[in-house]
Amino acid sequence: AVVPIEAGLMHVVDFDKGCYIGQEVIAKMHFRGKPRRYLVGLLVDGDDSVSGQITVEGRVVGRVTSCVKSRALDRMIALAILRRGYHEPGQKVVLDSGLAAKVAELPFVSKF
Repeated sequence: AVVPIEAGLMHVVDFDKGCYIGQEVIAKMHFRGKPRRYLVGLLVDGDDSVSGQITVEGRVVGRVTSCVKSRALDRMIALAILRRGYHEPGQKVVLDSGLAAKVAELPFVSKF
C-alpha cells in the first residue's frame, strides 16, 4: 500500500477532519519527517512491458508497480516505488529485464 505522503498527495489530507483509517500512520510520517519511499514515474527504454525489482549500481532500490505503453508519449512508462535518495527526476535506474529507465515527474502528461 502507498500512503498519500509517499504518492505526493498530501494536499488531499485534512488533519482537522475526524478520525479515519490510517490517520495515525499518515500523521506520524508527516510530522516526523520524510517517507522512506516514494511513488514515481519511469520512462522506460524499449518497447517491452516491465515488472520486478529496480536497481542502481547493483543495489535494489525499489520495484515496478505497473507498466503500460503511453499513447500520448509513444513509449513505455511505468509507476514504481523507489527508496528516498533515488526518487528524484532524472535518476537513471536498471529494471529486472536489464532495460534502463529514468525517473520522471508525475503526471507524465499534464494536458492533452
